[in-house]
Amino acid sequence: MRLQPVRRCRRCALGNSAVRHEKSTRYVRTSRLAEELNYARLDGSLTKLRTKLARLDLLILDDFASLPMGPQEKADLFEVIEDRDERVSTMLIS
Repeated sequence: MRLQPVRRCRRCALGNSAVRHEKSTRYVRTSRLAEELNYARLDGSLTKLRTKLARLDLLILDDFASLPMGPQEKADLFEVIEDRDERVSTMLIS
């Protein structure tokens, strides 16, 4: 049981360090981000949200792949990760 809090502290420490170095950072549970992407798709703001996420210096996705996702959710998350590939940092945590 002690491993989970230690792991969470390390993730938070990495995010806090990035912020202290003036890097734009966002920490979000993957299921929450999938919901945001779905709502953005429905209201027509998906491109705007993806652009906003692509500009972050560090995106931390917690509980990655810990819950089942539908094909559209998987595709949306893949697009977000691909938009960031080789340009900025993305941390996937399961």
